[in-house]
Amino acid sequence: SSGKVTLHQDFNDIVVNIEDIVYLKPVNKKFISRFTASVSVGFNFTKSNNLKQLNIRSNLDYTSNFWTFSGSYNSVLSEQDDTEDVKRTDGNLGVRYFFQNDYFLAVSSEFLSNTEQKLDLRVATKLGGGKYFFHNNRSYFGGGLGLVWNNERFSDVNNTSQNSVELFGSLELNLFDLKDFHMLTNLTLYPSLTEKGRLRSDFSIDLKYDLPLDFFIKLGGTYNYDNKPIEGASKDDYVVQATFGWEFN
Repeated sequence: SSGKVTLHQDFNDIVVNIEDIVYLKPVNKKFISRFTASVSVGFNFTKSNNLKQLNIRSNLDYTSNFWTFSGSYNSVLSEQDDTEDVKRTDGNLGVRYFFQNDYFLAVSSEFLSNTEQKLDLRVATKLGGGKYFFHNNRSYFGGGLGLVWNNERFSDVNNTSQNSVELFGSLELNLFDLKDFHMLTNLTLYPSLTEKGRLRSDFSIDLKYDLPLDFFIKLGGTYNYDNKPIEGASKDDYVVQATFGWEFN
């Protein structure tokens, strides 16, 4: 009928109104064509205090008909005379399964190692659901809620280890098709269910400008906050990275 289209799926067909279609995302049949990946690197050197700093930001994504896989790895290593080395590494692996009306189910595992907060390793495993509040061919804005199993190991004098259960609430904005400019930002809050009064938060932002031949420049920042850090550690830590990189697909 007029004003409607039929979407052919593997097991059934769905008839939808044309005005309900936000955009069409092509999904290639070839396995390798469904991947996108990028890696960018930055290096700073200052002679006066022999400062050497290496920055790495990377990500990998796979898109199927009804789900996506994503992963990232970011690292900062800084060495300087007469000061302790600064090391920070974070990353994640996650899967999202999509339903009608822009709802989704998400499972992910995130890790963080951070000398500023005396955090030898934190692994947070998350299960939740969410919805895109708007979603078009240039951007999306969505949110999610769920539960977190948080395992932490600290580099304090007691080598403290602890486990906790948290709630999480997150918001994410992605501007991915503004000519050569892209922006991805995410804010997540973690109120603890098993540690009274504890609240953590993570904020990240990536600004990317495309160059010819699939090269790009990127400015990325991450902020981590914990209102009840281990004794002798800072409540927060942040990093800002300027890098140059290349992307595949």
